[in-house]
Amino acid sequence: MITQPGSTRGVIDWNSFSIGKNRSVTFDNGSGANGATGDLSIASNLRWHRPASLTLAAYHNVSVAPGTTIANKGAGNLTLRADASAIDNGGSVINGGTVDWSKSTGIVSALYDMNGTYTPGTLSNLTPNYDAVFGDICTNSVVRDANVTQTTTFFDNGTAILAIQNHGTVTNVFTSGAIAVPNNGAGNTFAGLVATNSGLIACSGSSATVLADGSVGGLVLSNQGTITESYATGSVTGLSSHGPAGGLVDSNTGTITQSFASGPVLSNTVRGGICTSCTGLGTDVYWDVQTTRQASSGGNLPASNGLTTAQMSNPASFVGWDFGPNGVWVMPAGATHPVLAWQVALSKLLKRRMTRFFIMTSTLGNDTGDTASRKP
Repeated sequence: MITQPGSTRGVIDWNSFSIGKNRSVTFDNGSGANGATGDLSIASNLRWHRPASLTLAAYHNVSVAPGTTIANKGAGNLTLRADASAIDNGGSVINGGTVDWSKSTGIVSALYDMNGTYTPGTLSNLTPNYDAVFGDICTNSVVRDANVTQTTTFFDNGTAILAIQNHGTVTNVFTSGAIAVPNNGAGNTFAGLVATNSGLIACSGSSATVLADGSVGGLVLSNQGTITESYATGSVTGLSSHGPAGGLVDSNTGTITQSFASGPVLSNTVRGGICTSCTGLGTDVYWDVQTTRQASSGGNLPASNGLTTAQMSNPASFVGWDFGPNGVWVMPAGATHPVLAWQVALSKLLKRRMTRFFIMTSTLGNDTGDTASRKP
């Protein structure tokens, strides 16, 4: 099914619509002619069962409104396609809601113009079996404005929730949930955000629980690039005698500035509040000595950079950090550590960007009698 509305705003009501097993539906908002913006926004929850595929294609931008969930239970595929006519119009994919594939074995694809941007938003377990959301973020690529929640706890060795490798830029990204494996003697190595960073990680963080029987890092496993204005608050545990644990990274041969770690760090071998044994830590990097339970950074920082929880709650403790009205950092009332300003402002920003929208209300089922559920 292909629908091509020609106005600047359309309402699609699919309450009585269903698609058969192993079939597909394409929604295409047309050419952007007659004064239309060519943008497509999904502003109502969309859920379906079984291996049926859905493509949401736009002449310009595809966006998912804040508070909106697109989800599949089964083996359904989802394609979000901006610049569907491939005319290099800067079309972007902007997810302000949640794409939940935690109960699906299908594939989610986001296709957009090389001059556009990709805003992943909240991605829930897009790769439920083994790997990260991205295998390799390539040079000149950018992943930004994303909250990624991992709901399973078994991964391949040498990986992380967002990406196995980063050669590009990761900015304004936060991960949560868990990345863990039982102590099986395999020497698995995990991190909360990126396994190996050779590019730039900025204004990003993780609260994910990281647990393995090999090396572990709260944010990054091996940093060979730059990490700045980032943090990790999840617990980090190396289970075995060859399981070193670092609150922020395991190893660092690159540069880390204006960052902190505050999650518990547990290991029977080498461990540190920031890393396990490294150099390249800026003088503006800190860790919470009480919550990490580590008296040493594990790297080249003096003991004075290890702060108490009370000190971590005071912006004045972070020398050179910008807590101003337009600054990078915010100390919420009653908080025990700073958070990034974008985390507070992101939903407002996305709402401002979505000035025109299509409303889709849908119930997608299959020809076996199953029906999808739509929740407001």
